[in-house]
Amino acid sequence: MLPKENRLTRKKDFSLVFKYGARLKSGYLEVRIVENKISILRIGFIVSKTSFKAAVERNRVKRQLRNALRLKLPTLKNGYDLVVIARAEIKKKSFAQISQEMDKLLAKITTVSK
Repeated sequence: MLPKENRLTRKKDFSLVFKYGARLKSGYLEVRIVENKISILRIGFIVSKTSFKAAVERNRVKRQLRNALRLKLPTLKNGYDLVVIARAEIKKKSFAQISQEMDKLLAKITTVSK
């Protein structure tokens, strides 16, 4: 579970990330990033009902994404809002594959956020 201060929950915050944020994509993940006015890294997740019909699937994917990012949280730069969007292809991936793909995206993020 992500610490409460690192969660992006308000619709207004998600809208700002989508309006002003940079976009990075991989095969089954997309990350949007925007600088925030506070010195805390906040992360939100989007797992759509159209791609994942069952709530069990959506919740499993969100848990895997949260855990992958929680493990990397100490190494990430503060002062940004991230939104991670899962695509339908993620259903077939293991946690190790998801974590590896997240590492690749986070490496790209550090070049975008400088």
